[in-house]
Amino acid sequence: MQRTFTERDRLLKERDRLLRRAARATGLAGSVTALLCMLVPGGLAPDILLGCVLLVLAMAGWQYLLGHTGAIRWVVMTVLTGMAVILLIGFGRPPEPRMNLVEESVIAAVAAGAMSSVAIVLVVSLSRLVTLGSVLGFTVASVVAATVTSNGTIVPLALTISGWFATTLGGWWMGQSIPRAMQRIAAIGRAHRAERHASELEAQRRQDARLLHDTVLATLTLLAHSGVGVSPDALREQAGDDARLLRQLRLGGLPTPRRSGVYTLEPASESTLGNTLESVKQRFGR
Repeated sequence: MQRTFTERDRLLKERDRLLRRAARATGLAGSVTALLCMLVPGGLAPDILLGCVLLVLAMAGWQYLLGHTGAIRWVVMTVLTGMAVILLIGFGRPPEPRMNLVEESVIAAVAAGAMSSVAIVLVVSLSRLVTLGSVLGFTVASVVAATVTSNGTIVPLALTISGWFATTLGGWWMGQSIPRAMQRIAAIGRAHRAERHASELEAQRRQDARLLHDTVLATLTLLAHSGVGVSPDALREQAGDDARLLRQLRLGGLPTPRRSGVYTLEPASESTLGNTLESVKQRFGR
């Protein structure tokens, strides 16, 4: 049982490590995409560009730490930094003209890629699911505020919702794969134990049959031939030993063969038996 719990703990640790690495890879990919969009000439104002670059670099650092520890504080820092980038783009630019394609692309890359990566590590428990709902709500609110203020399109919002849905679904699937594997391993273990038990029962049945053949049936064969050539006392003594053997088997004694024709018993109660084919030959030879 202790071994089972140890194996389960090991698999759960592997699951958490897998989720953290996936979150880090997804988040860093989103951050790199956002940086590439920012570098498009004329897309962002110089002052906004500098602030956004610094914030995205900081967010990449939080994502790296999130992949290393999986702590909630790095989730919060990642989301807050991403919201700062979105709001800086939305409120740092003039209301007119409307938001250009580069600005919308940066918002979508940050919200749907870099920020949504935290959802992968928030699907493993009920408390983290509550956190997931909260950070998703703040992310959607910041995207709506930024796009509405700057007369943007609905594309960043649609991409944000799609990105969060995809990462949440991916994290849930990866999180459930380990328990499914554990269930299959347990099922295989149960089947192996059942097969082994059946094999042991069959082997025990054959040993009992062989033991009876070499002892009790040998005595019965002599009785069927009227005990010719055997003294009555020897036959009576052997019959008594055979009766004790049958009683031992009925009480759960386990015959253990040492070599062909020779058996010992693990007694269920105190009794000394010598019911083997060799003892039959020795006693009948007297």
